[in-house]
Amino acid sequence: MVRMGRLALLMTVGTGTGDNKEKRIESLAHGILHSIYHNKHDYIVFFGSTESKATIEKVKELAEKENKLPEYEFVLI
Repeated sequence: MVRMGRLALLMTVGTGTGDNKEKRIESLAHGILHSIYHNKHDYIVFFGSTESKATIEKVKELAEKENKLPEYEFVLI
């Protein structure tokens, strides 16, 4: 199947559950990256709170290791 145009991902981002903040943020970041890599999105719009910005920063940090994060923006809601 040939894909025409760009594939965008619109995603709400939370803060996760659990007592260990670092573990829940890292777990969410891995899940987000899996979706991005698996579906090969070209552009991403993340929607989230001030607290969920930490999750996106972790996504960015992990993705930089593989240089695979497409263009994105974060919309504060």
